[in-house]
Amino acid sequence: MKRKTQLVCLLMAVILLLCGAPAVTVAAASGGGQNDEDREGFLAWADSLRLADPGGSVKPANPSQPNPAASIPTEDELNAYADRVFELVNQEREKAGVAPLERNEFLDEAANIRANDCASVNSLYVNGQAHIRPDGSRWFSVLGIDKNYNYGENVGQGGATADVRMKSFMNSEGHKANILREDYTEIGIGCAVSEQGVIFTVQIFYRP
Repeated sequence: MKRKTQLVCLLMAVILLLCGAPAVTVAAASGGGQNDEDREGFLAWADSLRLADPGGSVKPANPSQPNPAASIPTEDELNAYADRVFELVNQEREKAGVAPLERNEFLDEAANIRANDCASVNSLYVNGQAHIRPDGSRWFSVLGIDKNYNYGENVGQGGATADVRMKSFMNSEGHKANILREDYTEIGIGCAVSEQGVIFTVQIFYRP
């Protein structure tokens, strides 16, 4: 009889792991025919299996990959994201003892076009090169100029929040240098989201 009980317990544990349900809940609901000792031993064993594999057969998503279940940000949410990036840029400049940047509407428009460039191909790169537009032209063509002597661009891919995106920018020497460059006086910020749910953020800097 005891061997039969153990076989039933084993079968129940397998079913629990396949279903991914908490073992304790199902075991408690299924223990009517067992004595107290058998039930307690089974619960302890089944719980150890649950702790070893909390999600059963369900594995956590790779955080570096887009989450198809995540909602796509609205235009208002992307604008708020860009506003927060602007706020954080000036916080970083203040910490570094550098004068704050002014937001420039023309640069905002250009940065939004560039963000949509990236979102359209779901990448920072075109033919393996960064700061290139989908038509093969250089990034600053969006400004209607041939050379970018007075301008700079930061482009970032991903970042569930503006704070995460800015942390990534500040951990990159090149992006950080643009953010803290003393002779830049104005900035435009644009955000766009690809069909895959990836947010692209563009900062365009200007110095007189």
